[in-house]
Amino acid sequence: YRVQWKRINDAKLDTHFKAGNRLIVPHKGAEQMEFVCQRYPQYSRDQIWMVGDSLRSDIEPAIASGMNAILIDGAYCSAAGYFGVTAQPLDEAKFTRVTSLTSAAMIILHVAELHAHVA
Repeated sequence: YRVQWKRINDAKLDTHFKAGNRLIVPHKGAEQMEFVCQRYPQYSRDQIWMVGDSLRSDIEPAIASGMNAILIDGAYCSAAGYFGVTAQPLDEAKFTRVTSLTSAAMIILHVAELHAHVA
């Protein structure tokens, strides 16, 4: 968890998101995605975001669970391409690629603002 929390702190995400609205899970799969959705019942699945650097262990389970997904491409990703392998080809229209955690936060905040105007 230390690496993930360091990334969150380095990106100063605490200025944008309350501590209770950030969750780091060690292993990601259908069961963990369901846990996340149940932990935040006040949000619909399309209001929950998975941000990660692995297509296989972050993005694929989020999409399968009906959540939004942002892939941080670049600095955090494996140079060998290990994190780019998925069981099934992923539809690139179902997730967003960014190059930094800060960019991911800006997208989430922008979408949340749009949802607030619609509601």
